[in-house]
Amino acid sequence: MKYMLLMFALLCSGLVHAALEVGSYDGVDNARNDYELHVRELPERRGSFIGLLINGKQSKVRAYLIDAFSSSKYGLLSLRLTGNYNIGVSNTLPSISLTATSDTLVLTPNGENDMGFSTSITFKTKSKKPLRWSPLIAGNYSSKQIVVSNLDAENEATMTSKAQGLVGDYVLRETRQDMYVVLSTQLTSTGVKLDKNATLFAVFMKGGRFGGDQLVIVNSATGAAARAGN
Repeated sequence: MKYMLLMFALLCSGLVHAALEVGSYDGVDNARNDYELHVRELPERRGSFIGLLINGKQSKVRAYLIDAFSSSKYGLLSLRLTGNYNIGVSNTLPSISLTATSDTLVLTPNGENDMGFSTSITFKTKSKKPLRWSPLIAGNYSSKQIVVSNLDAENEATMTSKAQGLVGDYVLRETRQDMYVVLSTQLTSTGVKLDKNATLFAVFMKGGRFGGDQLVIVNSATGAAARAGN
């Protein structure tokens, strides 16, 4: 009887904790700005996730490695381009902490790490039309402003862009599952040279409230992002 009363009290108070689940979430911060959080599993690391946190109004995106502290508390470690064009963690101090309950996710920034968003964000609902992470999707984006080829035998694709702030020719290289480093190319007398100081990576997504395919290009150094549909 005491156990049943305790569970009832917890349910009524909204304090029942729950594990993070794969999917898309819609949320707001204290200033009522809208956010999206897209979560997928990390197959090579059981119990961990990859998350994409998007503020569409500010065109700001961050990608995070999400590790569990307990069954309902998680730390978000900002993903950046590290050596050899890998997408990984350069600062082991979590940018954001996440608490999951039965009906909400609450993200709280860590003030000591400026790679995180600077405001608390509450996600109360899973999106009814979630975006799903996808392997590379070749095609035209934003009315042919961006064109992506199929992957070749070396697991690379080419991308040609006329989009503002992203004009040029690029190579997309998968260095983490369904995450692609974006390398600008330069033709020299000795052949094609790749940018050694790359900061961009791309992810492809399907579905969502508007349907179709989406390409999200993230500047891992600044959080600035370009988002294009086809």
